[in-house]
Amino acid sequence: MPNQWRSISSTLGRTATQCVERYQKLLDEASGVESSNDLGLSGLGSETLKAVGASSSETGDFNLNAEHKEAIPDAVDLDDDEKEMLSEARARLANTKGKKATRKARERMLEESKRIALLQKRRELKQAGITTKLKAPKKKFATQFDYNADIPFEHRPTGGFYDTVEETGSNDQALREFQRKVDKSGVKDDKAREKRPRNDKIQTTIEKEAKPQDEDSLFKKRKLELPEPEFKEDDLSKLSKLDDSELETALKERANAVGSNIDDRIKDAAQRIREEKRIQSALLITEEGEGEEDEASQTADSDEVHDQFAPTSGETDVKTSIRDRLAALPKPKNDFELIDEDEEDVEFGETEDVDGMSKTVVSTSIPEDEGEKERLRAVKAEEERKNALKRRSQAVQKGLLVPSVEPGTKLSVLNADDDVQKLVDKELVKLIRSDHSKLNHTTNIPIVADLDEASRKLVAAEIEQEINMDDLAAFKTAFTKIHETSYVLNVDPVVLVSELQSLVESSNKLEKALAKQINGYVKRNEALTEQSIKDLHELKDVDRVLAAMEMLRDGELGSANTRAETLREEVDVLVQAEQRAHETYLELKRSV
Repeated sequence: MPNQWRSISSTLGRTATQCVERYQKLLDEASGVESSNDLGLSGLGSETLKAVGASSSETGDFNLNAEHKEAIPDAVDLDDDEKEMLSEARARLANTKGKKATRKARERMLEESKRIALLQKRRELKQAGITTKLKAPKKKFATQFDYNADIPFEHRPTGGFYDTVEETGSNDQALREFQRKVDKSGVKDDKAREKRPRNDKIQTTIEKEAKPQDEDSLFKKRKLELPEPEFKEDDLSKLSKLDDSELETALKERANAVGSNIDDRIKDAAQRIREEKRIQSALLITEEGEGEEDEASQTADSDEVHDQFAPTSGETDVKTSIRDRLAALPKPKNDFELIDEDEEDVEFGETEDVDGMSKTVVSTSIPEDEGEKERLRAVKAEEERKNALKRRSQAVQKGLLVPSVEPGTKLSVLNADDDVQKLVDKELVKLIRSDHSKLNHTTNIPIVADLDEASRKLVAAEIEQEINMDDLAAFKTAFTKIHETSYVLNVDPVVLVSELQSLVESSNKLEKALAKQINGYVKRNEALTEQSIKDLHELKDVDRVLAAMEMLRDGELGSANTRAETLREEVDVLVQAEQRAHETYLELKRSV
């Protein structure tokens, strides 16, 4: 059991028994009693030693082995409470044979030992300058993390659709019930399985093998494969209805058809076997002449190999077919040539024989990748589109809407007499109409050609020259002068602040006066709003009840009609039965 000596033995590098003996020796030296224990490691172990001191009756000691001490006679004159305690202790000590009493005593002993070990550990830590507490310290803030109590980086599963609180309670109840049964009767083992002999299986196997077996069970028969019937039920029924001459003619025709069918099937099977023997690799894709030569060589080689490695009766068809296919492979060709990477254009020409090696040189350049060609074409088309867009008007470049303008439209009213402005307006109308025609794909309007690069640069230079004229420079100078001038108010700041404060005070007074005047209206508005909301809720409830009652009324009306009809039918049945009974009664009365 764990105690204070076991808890400190690992720290001191000694056994628990040595720690107890050292502690007892120090206590004896402090009390002036000479220790008579010369042999330190003899006697009882650390589990049977006292937890605190060596003296027999020290206050606060907890003796783990009180039953090993000599009994002390009780005093004759005891108080009433001491006698009661003594009798209770005797009654308790008398019941030491039961399992529960033994378990309870063991639990109390273990708890007390743990408590004393914890106190001793805290005392030693406190002497070393480490203060510990039994309870966790109070958190300084809500999100403070206690690594001794909480689980860091815990990911709790999300809640499901259904509440599992009842399941948790039932699981706990089932666990407690199982624990109670185990404590009472223990875990039930399969004793019959333990008593079963180990060689049961071997004996069963021997008996099974010793039984006589039939030949049918020893050798598994293959499934009987029969050909399809030549005549089906429909054919037989038709033939049975024919005469002798017609039957003979029909049978001859069917025999001829079946014979030709069989011949066709035999031919197909032979052709398929021939094709299987001529199977080549999928890598051998050559021209017609090469194919014929390869086929001839393959046939010769396959015949030679087939004669050399003729399959015996023990080999399977799979090995034979694999060997034939491997033998049908063509001879390797040695007509390749190593080419340097630096050479861009490799020329291939006639075939030369060098040292018995055939070399072929081909005069073709390395083909360019089609994907790269497509990408380059797309890049080039995009550049051409951008350049063409730059040559068009600014409105088209910016994606603005182009209006539809009539040819005789005048855009300048102020300078109507200016010939230059008239030409500009005319050219502008042409440009707008041309852009509108290009965007809408119309053909009845003349198209203005786009500016080339030289014309565009010339226009840009002219615009720059017009911008840098004297009027623009004068405008810039005046604009800068106006905005650089600072306007300072000739007002005393103190006076301005006082005026602002007076405005604030007057505004506050007006606000208070206005609040006094409209405060009643505001409260009245709030009360009426609250009452309106309450009335609205009540109205909704009443409407809901009314709708439910109307639905109930409709249902009751329908069911009432149905019930009334049912009752009428029952009454009619009763009336008819009564009439029949009355008629029977009258007949019986007449007969009597």
